[in-house]
Amino acid sequence: MLAVVFVVFSDIEKDKFRKLLVHKRRACQYAFRLLVTRSQPTHVPFRHFRGLLKFFRPRASERDAYLVFKALNRSKSGFLCLSEFYNIYEMCGFKWRPYQSPDPWFNDFPDPLRGCFYLIRRLVTWKWFDFFVYAIIILNAATLLMKTIFVSASGVPVSHDLRVTWDQVAFVTCFLGCSR
Repeated sequence: MLAVVFVVFSDIEKDKFRKLLVHKRRACQYAFRLLVTRSQPTHVPFRHFRGLLKFFRPRASERDAYLVFKALNRSKSGFLCLSEFYNIYEMCGFKWRPYQSPDPWFNDFPDPLRGCFYLIRRLVTWKWFDFFVYAIIILNAATLLMKTIFVSASGVPVSHDLRVTWDQVAFVTCFLGCSR
């Protein structure tokens, strides 16, 4: 008896699912026919698709409509064909949100270190940071050139002992600290 009830219930559910699927498919065909134009009878542009979504999902933003359209447009032609349009019910069920990068690796550090690393991160991601590093490299090259000219012009024989000056230490520190 239980097996008979299960089979009947399962057949009823399959029939409901089939009817729902056929109904959705017919609705997609009907909506597609309303969205196409005489000049393009086989494709739907984004402008018309956005108009459909204003009625189908009134609270959808322009970004959501664009993302649904791009997700449906598998051929990447900028237009939807009927076979792509059939998936509108599945794509409209998605929730879209902007990607937020994960917390930085130093987020679990104690407060003074975290603040220091946060400031360094802001400095490195600053839009003028690359130009700053290039300016330091050019300034170092100019100082090395000036020192070479002064040593060669003085007539004093060049010794091979390595004396490191403060500007060379500052350059190396800044260059190694700023390189990514």
